[in-house]
Amino acid sequence: THLVSTASQNDGEPVEDHHKKDKHQDTKILIRTEMSERAWSTSLVRPSVEIVLSPLHHPDVLTPPPEC
Repeated sequence: THLVSTASQNDGEPVEDHHKKDKHQDTKILIRTEMSERAWSTSLVRPSVEIVLSPLHHPDVLTPPPEC
């Protein structure tokens, strides 16, 4: 209702309002992705990736070198 009232008062205002709204939405999206990324890296991806990748990163831990 607030946006509508300002739009009806001034004809030059809606464009500015629209731009501001878009910027705000972008920030929201950025924050959302940042939060989800953090959640992913801490809870979801990290453990599974570590479990999957650790054999690749440390092959000698699983398979002893031929010298042994």
